[in-house]
Amino acid sequence: MTAYPLVTILPFEVDDDTLPIVPESDLQRLYPYEAAAYEHWILGGSADSLIGRVNGRSLTPQSNGITYPSEDYLSMLGTQGKALLTDMEESITHTDTIVAVLRRTGGSPAACVPFGTLSPSADAPTTGCSPFFSTADVIWNRANGLNTGVSTGKTAPEDVWLFIAMARSITALGMTIRLLVGGQTLHQEAPAGTYRPAASPKKIALGSAYFNSNASAAQDVAEFLLFDQALSASALAALYARTKARCADRGITVV
Repeated sequence: MTAYPLVTILPFEVDDDTLPIVPESDLQRLYPYEAAAYEHWILGGSADSLIGRVNGRSLTPQSNGITYPSEDYLSMLGTQGKALLTDMEESITHTDTIVAVLRRTGGSPAACVPFGTLSPSADAPTTGCSPFFSTADVIWNRANGLNTGVSTGKTAPEDVWLFIAMARSITALGMTIRLLVGGQTLHQEAPAGTYRPAASPKKIALGSAYFNSNASAAQDVAEFLLFDQALSASALAALYARTKARCADRGITVV
């Protein structure tokens, strides 16, 4: 792994013309990351941010469409096949927590699969599971791999930075799902049945990897996290508080 020097930015000027000048644009700011995560990506600036801060795992673009308009976030298209793939695969029994700080963009209401493994209802058989942002700005929990979709009653307005976390515990008998959207109340459900995981390559994704229907809203993403455990309600709330503070230090106001 490449070693980089640490630089401290002083709050005052030093009157010495012999000292080298390093443009701030050449620096990468350090932020606290979630050391207990399977991986934590703090995104923005360049493709270098696709390398995680915890274990150095990479997000792999499915195709083109990822841009870096800011040091503090990346932008991605919402159409199927433009996602970023992790190395974590779903299975018929699986435990994880998927978290993102994101905002839908585009200027008009459009549906969006922010992350996960969801395939469209027209597929036979349907597979995967994701939050689903509707055109009415309502978040659904879509577990097509269990033939279920439930309106959570949570809202996802466009052009607002949201913290959204989905904790899943999948067994041979069904799934327990906890969904937290910022400071809104926790949504929890436990659909029964044998889960059908994502189609090949079965990778959990940031963006719409498998949903080739009408979910096309673009999104900006500041952070993406994966845990290999289903976080409890209290752990999700604590993670939200830490994430909100961390993003505030970057100039991002998370609701």
